[in-house]
Amino acid sequence: LTKKTEQLTSQLEKRRKKLQKLSIYHHYLDKVVESSEDFAEIREVIARHDTLVMTHRDLLVNEHENQDAIESERASLAKFREEKNNEILNYNNRLAHLQTDLEEAKSRAVKWESQWTHIQNTAATKTLVLGQINMATHNLYVLVNKYLGKRVERGDTSVPTLAQLDKIQVCIQDLADITSEIQRLGTASTSHGTTPGLPHVRAD
Repeated sequence: LTKKTEQLTSQLEKRRKKLQKLSIYHHYLDKVVESSEDFAEIREVIARHDTLVMTHRDLLVNEHENQDAIESERASLAKFREEKNNEILNYNNRLAHLQTDLEEAKSRAVKWESQWTHIQNTAATKTLVLGQINMATHNLYVLVNKYLGKRVERGDTSVPTLAQLDKIQVCIQDLADITSEIQRLGTASTSHGTTPGLPHVRAD
């Protein structure tokens, strides 16, 4: 019993000392109530404190959740930027290829334009030469017909150029035959002492 009493006395002394220490806070809370218009009793101060603690705890939780959300959004933004940068890089590469294709197409176009100009110039030259040939052929055709006693007006295009050439060729062949015949008869007359008669060119 004495031992039990000593234990209780010891515990009582400890509690008394603890209460004495805590009395400082009680006195402080009394001062808070006296100087504040928001609180009438100490328990209201304690209730407000508990509310603030819970609010602070909720704010910490919310801040943690918000921080996680911010980190998640930051990671999403970084991924989005990386994807868009890759897309921009791909578009730039495609644009560079298209620019190269455009330059090559322009180069080919210049080449073909040059060739087309050359073709046009060549065609114009050939057309000029053909016109000169046609004119020379027609002039010769007029002379042949004049030699044959036929009148042909200069600039008369009623007879095709090929037909004129055929007529000229026939006349030239006839003249060649006449020349050969004259040479043959001349040789023969020289050996026989006679004068040969001249052959005639065909007028057909």
